[in-house]
Amino acid sequence: MTKNILYPGRPNYTGPIKGLFGFIHHDMIAELSHDVRERVAFIERNKPSNEIKHRLHCLVYLSPRKLPTELNKALRDCNKYTKRCTEAKFLTNKIWGIYVKAGQHLRSTLKRHQRETLSLITKLVPDHTWNGSKLVMP
Repeated sequence: MTKNILYPGRPNYTGPIKGLFGFIHHDMIAELSHDVRERVAFIERNKPSNEIKHRLHCLVYLSPRKLPTELNKALRDCNKYTKRCTEAKFLTNKIWGIYVKAGQHLRSTLKRHQRETLSLITKLVPDHTWNGSKLVMP
């Protein structure tokens, strides 16, 4: 059996459950997930039956080693502040504000590196159906 460390929506996935994933939602190339298993379960339970197989097929983990340096740094910063928020006994306005800014920075960095991110996803999922603004369902 082939080891599956990239495609959480496909059988026998043993890769990371948190990190940057392509096509978590149909209208964004990539997003940060704190537990991709939750998204897989949501898709299986709630999406139209004619979309489920395609959505799960296109879902892909994006390894930090393959990302542009600036995007990788933004991802690390966002993860650092996410960890601080989840570990905080009391969530202060300052910690929350830093977390929000880190998330905004990650999204704007993703936008600047959309071409490189899509190129990586296309290497990993060559049959995806991204049309420039959304994942088109067959």
